[in-house]
Amino acid sequence: MSLSLRVVIIEQDDDLRTAFEKIFGEYMGHKIVASLRNGKDGLSFLVGRDKFVDLVFVNLGLDYSGEEVIRKIKKLYPRIKTILSSGWSEEELEKAATSAGADGFISKPFDTDGLVKVVGEVFSN
Repeated sequence: MSLSLRVVIIEQDDDLRTAFEKIFGEYMGHKIVASLRNGKDGLSFLVGRDKFVDLVFVNLGLDYSGEEVIRKIKKLYPRIKTILSSGWSEEELEKAATSAGADGFISKPFDTDGLVKVVGEVFSN
């Protein structure tokens, strides 16, 4: 993908958050604007900074539901694209993502190529 995106990652697991930073930043060439542990911090971060964010990658199982985080982002900042991730089955995750209004979703575990594909699909629409 030649488009360079400004990405916020919201993931409570430190190791996964670090892995996502590397995938989005080093592998895909995007700029990590913020990498946060919980949904409330993610929503707070966006206040006044939303124009500098293209994509928010959200884990479903946050302290503050990932679904609710995406609903609020879509209500307050509709131009920001969102991807929901979880270890749930793909069917359950698709239901949650659709309900929340996410632009895309991906089930864990996933490989880098799978994430690249989902991001590409989100930004080709």
